[in-house]
Amino acid sequence: MKNRSRRSPSPAGPNVARSSARFDAGCAARAQADGVWQATFDGTAQGGVGRMGGGGVLYAPHGEVIELSWRWPDSGCNNEAEYRALHGVLQALVARQVLRARIWGDSDLAVRQLRGEQADKATRLAPWRERVLVLSAAFADLQAEWIPRHRNGRADRLAGQGPDADTRTRRAQDLALSWQRSAHDGG
Repeated sequence: MKNRSRRSPSPAGPNVARSSARFDAGCAARAQADGVWQATFDGTAQGGVGRMGGGGVLYAPHGEVIELSWRWPDSGCNNEAEYRALHGVLQALVARQVLRARIWGDSDLAVRQLRGEQADKATRLAPWRERVLVLSAAFADLQAEWIPRHRNGRADRLAGQGPDADTRTRRAQDLALSWQRSAHDGG
């Protein structure tokens, strides 16, 4: 039986792990060499439409690497999870007063829409796209790049594990929850 999921399963094996590890090392090196924060994001929905999780990794110019992980209580599709993860990464960067960043994700849709290259056709995604665009205005220089899924292994792993990965994860989740509360309260 063919896999009809829009998102192909992660390829397994040592070559994929090495590719992802090389990409991580490259992000850390680029951040330090260029003085520009690097970040990756990924979102997932169980079964393509189900409970959602998100993950991200921030690479600071001073060498710190920050892992982020979220689990949202509601259900949605993979594209919504990707947007939520992108939003969470942008929030974490804004909270750190970052002005220049390059963000990498394996969601062609989210990356292309953030760059203004593709129109928004999905009504369900419109609020998340708008939130991402509002946050992106806080940056003096924000670049978004697509990467193949097998190179986004660290963010993918974080997206699948939930919010109790470490204390930084809980702080990032608290930021996301406080933003959600203010959005619901009309703020």
